[in-house]
Amino acid sequence: MWTARLSCQVLRVVTPLGPRYIKPSSKERLYLLWMFRHFQRLSDVALSPRQQKLIDRLVTQGQPAFLPDPRKLKEIPLIGTVEQQEKFHS
Repeated sequence: MWTARLSCQVLRVVTPLGPRYIKPSSKERLYLLWMFRHFQRLSDVALSPRQQKLIDRLVTQGQPAFLPDPRKLKEIPLIGTVEQQEKFHS
């Protein structure tokens, strides 16, 4: 039963353009669960370079999970939320 619940969890990435919901692979999901073991929300500046690379790859190449119904946002089985800061180039 817990494996079925685990397999449907998604990652929310809040970007300057709005939130994205991404369905990671099983291996990525386990790593993300470990990343979010103490927190529900993380800023991308708090992540290690390896973790930032994973999040960037998921945002650009990951499988979008769905476009949620705004009335059912509380029911989405989230792994966690990453808040991406706008990256400025100097």
